[in-house]
Amino acid sequence: MKKMRKALLLALSLAMSATLFAACGKDKDKGNASSSVGGSSEISSPAESESSSETIESESSEESSVESESSTPSEESSSESIESESSEESSEESSEPQEMRVNVVKETVTGATIEGENEAIVGEDYYFAVTFATGYEAGADFAVTIDGEAATYDETQGKYVVKDVAYGFMIEVVGVVEVSYDVTFACEVAGALLNENTTIKGTAAEYVFRISLAEKYSQSLDVVKVSYSVGDTTTEVTRNENGEYVIANQNADITITVENVSLNTYDVQFAYNGDVKYVAQDVTVDTEVSAEDLAAAKDAVMTGVEGTFVGWDIPLGLVKGETTLQAVVAAGETESVATAFAATVETDASAPVGYTTVSKETAVWAEENAGIGGDKTVVANIADLDVEPYKEIYFQMKVEKSWILFDGWSHYLANGDSERDGTIAVWQLITLKKNGTGWDVSFGGTTTFREGNNLKGILTFEYDARSAELGFDDCVPAEISVTEMIAVKDENYVHGTRETVVESLFVNATASEESAPYGYQKVYSETAVWNESKQSTGGVKTVWADLAQIDVAKYKTIKFQIKVEKSWVLFDGWSHYFAGNGQWTPVEMTKTGAGWDIAFAGGAGTVTSRSGNNLSTLLKMELDARSEELGYADCTPAQINVTELIGVLDENYVEPVKKDLVTDSAYLAGVDINGSMFEATTEITAAFGFENVYKYQSATAANIHGMNFDGTNLDEYSKVYFALKTSKFNCNAEKTLEGLTDWLYFELTQTAANTWDIKITYGGEVVYSGTGFNGAYNSEANPAYSNNAIDAILYGNPSGFYPMAVDGDLTVYVSEVLAEKA
Repeated sequence: MKKMRKALLLALSLAMSATLFAACGKDKDKGNASSSVGGSSEISSPAESESSSETIESESSEESSVESESSTPSEESSSESIESESSEESSEESSEPQEMRVNVVKETVTGATIEGENEAIVGEDYYFAVTFATGYEAGADFAVTIDGEAATYDETQGKYVVKDVAYGFMIEVVGVVEVSYDVTFACEVAGALLNENTTIKGTAAEYVFRISLAEKYSQSLDVVKVSYSVGDTTTEVTRNENGEYVIANQNADITITVENVSLNTYDVQFAYNGDVKYVAQDVTVDTEVSAEDLAAAKDAVMTGVEGTFVGWDIPLGLVKGETTLQAVVAAGETESVATAFAATVETDASAPVGYTTVSKETAVWAEENAGIGGDKTVVANIADLDVEPYKEIYFQMKVEKSWILFDGWSHYLANGDSERDGTIAVWQLITLKKNGTGWDVSFGGTTTFREGNNLKGILTFEYDARSAELGFDDCVPAEISVTEMIAVKDENYVHGTRETVVESLFVNATASEESAPYGYQKVYSETAVWNESKQSTGGVKTVWADLAQIDVAKYKTIKFQIKVEKSWVLFDGWSHYFAGNGQWTPVEMTKTGAGWDIAFAGGAGTVTSRSGNNLSTLLKMELDARSEELGYADCTPAQINVTELIGVLDENYVEPVKKDLVTDSAYLAGVDINGSMFEATTEITAAFGFENVYKYQSATAANIHGMNFDGTNLDEYSKVYFALKTSKFNCNAEKTLEGLTDWLYFELTQTAANTWDIKITYGGEVVYSGTGFNGAYNSEANPAYSNNAIDAILYGNPSGFYPMAVDGDLTVYVSEVLAEKA
């Protein structure tokens, strides 16, 4: 294209020479060249030139003819004169050389201007310059060409030159770029200034910017001094109402300097129950509240407060700005307990406020304890400590440069966040609060429940010991520090000596290999047996009559756990459903003045009060054996499991006076009573506290007359005991007991000579009591009754106490008679 353009320019130059246009003058000075070439600046093809020439000649001929016809003689004379002058002028011009001009075509890009004539004189040198507009400069690919060839630069003239012009040519300029000046931000405080270095375009009129400071320096925005430097000149600039700084374009590199930057300060409020008690003022970012302020804050929040200060709800190491910390106070009587680790070394490290000692433990790799994401290190040497005497426990902990898996939670303690920069560990408060059968453990805002009362089972520490090969070099196990534990005593905790009351609650239970719940050693199992005769609303009940016959008078508390698989258990009248997922449930018994309070599901469960000290009557257990036919497939009686019973001895317990055996049977044995007699038997278990069982059975007798009670004189005894079992019993015509399935326990107390109080207990409950019964008899007047004997006390003077037949059956069991001397 450039070669074609060059050829056209040459052709045009030659054509112009042929026309012999007269030049108006000749000046070689570069500033006086003609700036206008008329039509010669437009390049035409050869065909267009011929056509144009013919048309001109035709028009000239016609005009000449007309002029000839219309001219007068005088005009002819004038014409001759003009021709004569022209001839003279032509003669004069032809005496000087003729100059030839050619077109100069200029092509450039934005930002550059070609300064030079639009025409060049053939045979002479042509000079031109390239100038840049403000904000532009030569780029890496800058070039000036003449018809595609590099232009020659004349150092002496300071311009480009085209030597000895022969024909028209084109000047082209490329590679001009917009100028960029560096803007550099500087601050004497490293890391405080967030502005990044940038550039400003040379064409911009001004540079507008804002100062950006790191958060912990943000308060300095209102006081900083800002200036800019160009070379050795520095100028201060102020912020406008929009928060911006404006600098006129200096068309040079600029350095912007920010001074008077300082760390923020903030106030930390210390409160108790929402009331602010102390304020630490002007705490500098990146520094913790001073020890003096912390001590003053603790004193302020604890003034007039009952309890022990154990820490703040937010770790001090995580406080970075305006914060209100709430004091955590342990209410109640407290004591300092050994640290959480079994073997620790006390250090000189400063303990957090409220604590006096710090102990450390170093993690040990345990390759066999592999977990998701890497190998874990288990800190297994937690103190083997019984914490049941307490209701709350507090201590503080920090971990250096490591993840800690605390009871299954991931908490990264390095710098108190998850940035994994592995720098500063902070003290954090650990709280344990008793909850039923275990403890709620709170740490880092998360709470989990752990069963049991042994610290070793409650606290589980693990390090996520991911290796450097996995890219977790900042998680290498490191040192863990803990303070001593501050424990709040449980006012409901029963202190005292513990012993096993009985290994199995059920007489015929078998030992089980099932794991015992925490705190117990043994498990015994019993399978429910249907008892169709025991009807109840909603189904058939199985009565557990074979509970251990144990006297529990010497204990003040008894605990055990029970688990029933796939069945309802009616425990002392309460309904508790353990469908499918049988779970261990605690039972707690607490002695009262009249007997025992029995709590099912531990201290937080339902409580029932029962009198007496016989375990078999205190604990009534029934399974609701609803059948599948009734739509209760999930209630079919199944296995019931119990642990051993653990009791705490009652330090105030007084061993009772030894009972004497008065007679082997409370009824006369071997004596005909309506065709039957009492005889010794082993078909049922003896009543609680007794050894003998005598049985009487008759299908004809309606009752047993009182004269058949034992007639041994009781003058020397203060208390007399025996037990009787029958279905129906008359109490002195005052009350009739029916539907009986268990033993009636009789207690006769001689309050004065021949004067007795009577108390009858059934199932741990007093079902009859009376006073002032006369046991004195004149044997001559009433020879059938003995003086001051059971027969006289229970039948001779009152209306009488006796068993009664039910549906023609009279079955009676009776024990021996025991007595205590006054």
